[in-house]
Amino acid sequence: MREVSAIDSHWIEAFVVVRQLLNDGFKEDLLRTHIGSNRDALVRHFYRSLRGLPEERLICVFADLEGFIIGEEILADGIEGLVTLSSRRIFRRALNLNARSLVLAHNHPSGCARPSDADIRDTCLLAEQARGLGIVVEDHFVVGRKEVVSMKRGGLF
Repeated sequence: MREVSAIDSHWIEAFVVVRQLLNDGFKEDLLRTHIGSNRDALVRHFYRSLRGLPEERLICVFADLEGFIIGEEILADGIEGLVTLSSRRIFRRALNLNARSLVLAHNHPSGCARPSDADIRDTCLLAEQARGLGIVVEDHFVVGRKEVVSMKRGGLF
């Protein structure tokens, strides 16, 4: 936008600030809410955060014993079509936060929100490992160009 509007770029700065405030407001909707009470806000947040990225990105939302969201982090960036799901990194952060449950989301730059065989396999393994640590993987969402797919609702783990 700055390149197109070389004459007067003040409005662009205002637009960027308003956009950031809106994104912060959407994120604030999630914080300090119960992880299961506002699923639509969670899905919208993942969609806004991940749709259209040129590379895969994995986000994790952590919740406490009562299920209230206590944090969100980008845990991996990858190349198109591949992001490494590191259970060590996910669980280290979960344990540092004393999280008892988590929700994962990643995007598919191809635009297709259907979970791959590797997505399903890795999520099942992660959920099994989490149980051993007293942590519940509530869901894993895959974000495509036009939709967000819940692996849990699809019975994939």
